[in-house]
Amino acid sequence: MIRFENVSISFGSFRALDHVSLEISSGEFVGLIGPNGSGKSTLIRLINGLLLPSEGKVIVDGLDTAKDDLFEIRKRAAALFQNPDNQIVAATVEDEVAFGPENLMLHPEEIRRRVEDALNFVDMLHFKDRLTANLSGGQKQRVAFASVIAMESPVYLFDEPTSLIDLQGRKKIIEIIGKLHKKEKTILLVSHFLEEIFLAPRVIVLHEGSVVFDGSPRTLLYRDDVLKLLDFPLPVHLETARHFGLVPEILDLKNVAQALRRKLQ
Repeated sequence: MIRFENVSISFGSFRALDHVSLEISSGEFVGLIGPNGSGKSTLIRLINGLLLPSEGKVIVDGLDTAKDDLFEIRKRAAALFQNPDNQIVAATVEDEVAFGPENLMLHPEEIRRRVEDALNFVDMLHFKDRLTANLSGGQKQRVAFASVIAMESPVYLFDEPTSLIDLQGRKKIIEIIGKLHKKEKTILLVSHFLEEIFLAPRVIVLHEGSVVFDGSPRTLLYRDDVLKLLDFPLPVHLETARHFGLVPEILDLKNVAQALRRKLQ
């Protein structure tokens, strides 16, 4: 579905990505993490053609981002960024979610269906007639999620979608991403929150433009060398898992607590 072939990109003398090669299969949920300046956002923007590689190839669903129709590529890979205020363009929630499908020149009935389905998916259907300017930050981000979901793309790129909202809003957004994963969508999630990244079955760690880890979160939890590069504090439940040598299938609070209970019995 997504393939990087020896991809590098530079901005002046700064090398944002350095000979990166990786593949993400259809239906995968991948967490992407790294320190500031490691190349995470650059990698996301290369996938939907907002940036083009200086060297190498980026292939999305068989299409080369440097050669093929970017409109077709962006129909396949919908992107959501961290600040909803920079992404919302319409006055009302309904018009905002309809904006993308309208640009696909869909029939009005199909647009209405997509708008209602997407708003229902993010539990915002009852806000359909609200002014976007009157929404909270978390509500705006859920509307932004509905806007990309309404595109019904096979690939979703989320670049730190929870970084500017409160804890309750973050939980809701992660629930939405989990629901998308169950619909077998391909998801790439960038986050600085380890508890979010560790919910993905596969984690890629970038450092200074290179991939330094690509594997399961359970393996990453015990890779001190990579965690040292990240220099992010481990949440208490992940510290607990490390301390007791726990390796539950999903490293969320509930599963770690259950694994600890079994170990202490």
